[in-house]
Amino acid sequence: MAVGGRILVGTRNVRIDQGDRADDLATGDYVVLSVTDTGEGMTEEVLAKAFEPFFTTKEVGKGTGLGLSQVYGLARQSGGTVRIRSKTGAGTEVEIYVPRAVGTTKPEPPRAEQDMVEATVRRRGTVLVVDDQEEVREIAAIHLQSIGYDIVQAANGRAALDLVDAGGAANVDVLLVDYAMPGISGAEVIRVARQARPEMPAVLMTGYADADALGEDLRHVVLLKKPFRLHDLEAALDSAPLPRARRRATGNVISLDRSRR
Repeated sequence: MAVGGRILVGTRNVRIDQGDRADDLATGDYVVLSVTDTGEGMTEEVLAKAFEPFFTTKEVGKGTGLGLSQVYGLARQSGGTVRIRSKTGAGTEVEIYVPRAVGTTKPEPPRAEQDMVEATVRRRGTVLVVDDQEEVREIAAIHLQSIGYDIVQAANGRAALDLVDAGGAANVDVLLVDYAMPGISGAEVIRVARQARPEMPAVLMTGYADADALGEDLRHVVLLKKPFRLHDLEAALDSAPLPRARRRATGNVISLDRSRR
């Protein structure tokens, strides 16, 4: 709020019935945390993009555009959602819905039963997420976990290579690596990992690199252009394990560049 104002924080219990369902919320009881301000509000165009990773109205270098997308990802992972109401010149209200815990804590199911439950939501594979920007790395990890991936994180190229040197590459199904990192680049991480596992699927996140910037030993990668949307990230991971026939047909790099849509 550039010219001042008020921020109100509140909580309440709500019941979502069948006729009130929205945002894919299941019927049931929820706790709602609301944050309301009397600031400038958002236009309809800004409101429509509020949850997109990397979207920001701040000046370059003043924000990452990951705050609301992280909140949304955490809420959805918890079985809830986030709703925003805003009016230009009047302010904004953000409501976070999370399922309300009721009754006593249930005992853990037998190990075999628990394994069966976990198998229904996991088993999509393990992703090694490598990015020196913590917020980018965390939002990617949170979202991928919510759709069934196991996650291993590395804060930079050196940490990723230490993991590979320790034999960790054997437990990783796909690499999700930022291209431009200080010290050891994402391209080098992929090269070294593929020395241990030549068929290692890889997704290279980048804001500027293209296929011509990659060496011949890095031709079979999925190139994911930043900024990206969460469904673009899912599509990139789904595309990473390329069948051999498709590799021969497409040649080299799959580029998921949504900026041209």
